[in-house]
Amino acid sequence: MPKFEYDKDYPFAAFITNLGKYNEGELVGEWVKFPTTPEEMQEVFKRIGIGEKDDFGYEYEEWFITDYDCYVDGLYDKLGEYSNIDELNYLASKLDDMMQYDYDKFCAAVSMGDHTNSIQDLINLTENLDCYEVYSDIDDDDDLGRYYLEEVDVLQIPDYLRGYIDYEAYGRDVRISEGGEYTDFGYVRDSGSRFVEFYNGDREDIPEEYRVMNFETELTDEKRSEWAKDLAFDLDEFFRQQDPVYAAENPDEVAAKQALHDKLFDGKIAAIDQRLAALGQVEGDYLPNRVANYKELTGYEEFLDIDTDALRQAIQNPDPSRVEDMLNFAVKAEQEYAAEAAAYVQTPADIIRQAQALQDQPDDHLTGESIQTPRGSFHLTSLSKEQMEAAGYGVHHNSDDGRYHIMGNGTRTFAVVNAEVREREQQATAKELAVDIDRLCRDHIQGYIHTFPRADYQQEIIAARIMEGETYLFKTQLLNFKQPEATADTIRRLDEFEKDRGIGTYMVYQLKHTEENHLLRFEALDRLYAAGKTVDPSNYELVYAGPFTPGETLETIYRDLNVDNPEDYHGYSLSMSDVIVLREYGKDTAHYCDTIGFTEVPQFLNPQQSQEKENPLRTAEMTIEDDYNMIDGVINNGRRDEPHGKTSIRERLEAAKKECAQQKPSEGKRTGRDTPERSEP
Repeated sequence: MPKFEYDKDYPFAAFITNLGKYNEGELVGEWVKFPTTPEEMQEVFKRIGIGEKDDFGYEYEEWFITDYDCYVDGLYDKLGEYSNIDELNYLASKLDDMMQYDYDKFCAAVSMGDHTNSIQDLINLTENLDCYEVYSDIDDDDDLGRYYLEEVDVLQIPDYLRGYIDYEAYGRDVRISEGGEYTDFGYVRDSGSRFVEFYNGDREDIPEEYRVMNFETELTDEKRSEWAKDLAFDLDEFFRQQDPVYAAENPDEVAAKQALHDKLFDGKIAAIDQRLAALGQVEGDYLPNRVANYKELTGYEEFLDIDTDALRQAIQNPDPSRVEDMLNFAVKAEQEYAAEAAAYVQTPADIIRQAQALQDQPDDHLTGESIQTPRGSFHLTSLSKEQMEAAGYGVHHNSDDGRYHIMGNGTRTFAVVNAEVREREQQATAKELAVDIDRLCRDHIQGYIHTFPRADYQQEIIAARIMEGETYLFKTQLLNFKQPEATADTIRRLDEFEKDRGIGTYMVYQLKHTEENHLLRFEALDRLYAAGKTVDPSNYELVYAGPFTPGETLETIYRDLNVDNPEDYHGYSLSMSDVIVLREYGKDTAHYCDTIGFTEVPQFLNPQQSQEKENPLRTAEMTIEDDYNMIDGVINNGRRDEPHGKTSIRERLEAAKKECAQQKPSEGKRTGRDTPERSEP
């Protein structure tokens, strides 16, 4: 145990206060020395009235920290009134277990101000003391200069010249070059070792022996409801004051508070956290802290924070829309909880690809590239090594750089990307993209630096999300900056990364706001062709990107962007003349929003290509096929609302022709989607 300031035998104490009684004008609390124990904390809560009922029958269940007695140099200002008690105990335990030398080094590092923005940072600092070197006997530049020249002997100086040396000036230059500082514990400088974050801020990441808030208390539904009611009242008042949209959507205050109560009581808290974050509330602020306390007290489980009623309905009524919801939920759940489900190593997209490989052949997935090795030239297929093995191919040899497997089946041989090498390359690319995205966010988002002060940590998070396939989020964010000169290159590189990694996305292109494009807006494709025009990509700008997941179709995208716009969607409602580019497994297809449905427009992706009118088979497929990933130019799965086997393909095609003829607009009148009323942004 180190020697703390004022000869105390503990690093700090906190005055734990009953929040309910404090709000009533009565200060009821007790000093608690840290580190402490669960038993002691439970007794303290009992003594200060936590769990007792007020005059109206409501329990006192919340607390906060009124003050600290801190005996660690420089630590007092780092501790807050809503600090997590388990984190406080973790930090105190780490300090209490230190040797004196490490404790002095910790205090010196705190004096420098590095890694001291939160208790999480301070805890991590206790495990990274090798990043600092402390010289306890050096107090100024003169001492530092003499140490380097006389003890370290960095320069061979004759004795007769030592009386002419300005040790102070030399020491000043050394200090500046090293970025060192003088503290009450001596001279401290960065050793050059890498700072490693071993504690991520989650309670589950705190070792069990340091947790003191794990004692059991009786939690009845009545008590839970009371807590939820009280918290819902404060949340509604805050949202109503800070968020005009919330106030407009919830004019009935009583109903709004009841809805918040029900969500809290049922453990549906994720949306509340998101709204608080959107309003600038960060961890440690009053309301986020109260929500966190409520979660802790009620045993909140994040993986249960789903709409069970909707899921139940989807199971009981498996109509197409419900099945789509289930698929979307499955994809979202896999993305959010992949880290917690280590045993589950395959994504839905992986399963689809592997199932496809059982019937697909390498010829169906040629990229157009050839790979040269000393044994010859081999066509590159986009199938994976596992898919090739499923199709009956084995590894023959590897390319010299190790980036490709050469796989054959005895008669034919193809080149396949080495997934391990590609993964390493993609990780490096993701890190480079993360650095650029973080820099752009710091340049263009007000308050970003305050919210994410540690660029290195935030860049790691961004890189991880890019690797998980969430490129569309950052692409849309960059688009919303409205700074194409600054963001165009990064968006282009995100595009390349998506194609290389096989990330499924969709991109919405809308006509630029120019005089030349005015007559092209809201035009049906046949009228555009009749006027001698084409779908020229130079007339369009990218306005939004979203995930293209199993179960997604062009029509569901159209519905989502017109009925339930995402918060980050800043384009106008999807309408005729807009183009959606679908990216599936590294390949792009462009689709024009037409009078009825969508029409594929290959010339949008390849302007050099001759004007092609709609592919009727593919257009019909996108509308009526019921199986994901079966867009193959042959309508073979039937309509969504029609049982298989009722009619032949020819009959269905003829019926489709008749239907189209009946819907053909008369001269001078257009039918189909109504042109939405909108003002130019």
